[in-house]
Amino acid sequence: MKGRIAIAVAAIVLAMGAPAAAGPSGNDVLPYCEVRLGDNLGGVATEALGHGQCWGVVSTLISVADLMIDGPRFCPPKGGTVKQGVSIVVKALRERPETLHKQFVELAHFALIKAWPCGAAQ
Repeated sequence: MKGRIAIAVAAIVLAMGAPAAAGPSGNDVLPYCEVRLGDNLGGVATEALGHGQCWGVVSTLISVADLMIDGPRFCPPKGGTVKQGVSIVVKALRERPETLHKQFVELAHFALIKAWPCGAAQ
């Protein structure tokens, strides 16, 4: 289990430092983040993949948040959910469309940092 977490953290850190072409941008993923749980994806594999990519990135960031010791961090509140995290990310991306060319994982990470700063009353 710890090995999987270490791999996930390494993948996120590497993706955040990689060039923009290395991963999907906010433009690529935002439409799929806006699909709500329970919506009919119509059986289109591309839509399901995009939806899973959005929710998977946010879920991974939340899952490893307490393991991040160097660099920018965030601290999800007790009871914070992936759905709540996705809502935070969607709101942040909609408010700053000029950043949508950047990597989605980076945009999601910084949206969560802004919404859930460590040390804030939770």
